[in-house]
Amino acid sequence: MPPKGFKCKRCGNCCIKLIDSFQGTAEKSDIKNWEKSCRSDILECVGPIRIGENSFVYDIWISPTTGEDVLRCPWLKKHPGKQTYYCRIQDLKPKVAPLMNLCGVSG
Repeated sequence: MPPKGFKCKRCGNCCIKLIDSFQGTAEKSDIKNWEKSCRSDILECVGPIRIGENSFVYDIWISPTTGEDVLRCPWLKKHPGKQTYYCRIQDLKPKVAPLMNLCGVSG
């Protein structure tokens, strides 16, 4: 929940500067949601890590090319010719990303 009086400026800072917005983990429910939505583009940026016989954590945002953590959120895009940003997966953001939702960066 944004603080009282908060107004998004679409600056992208919540997704550029906050490391948890682009290096964190997703929940199993996020994975199921992306599978249900046929978002293989999102799923290819997730690295499952086994933590038990039938338990996983899901490392996000991993480069599908290198397998390494990305340097910034791959879903944040700048509006052409403007100093504002939008999120290409606004409606499918992982639940672990409350600060990303703080800025409400959507198209």
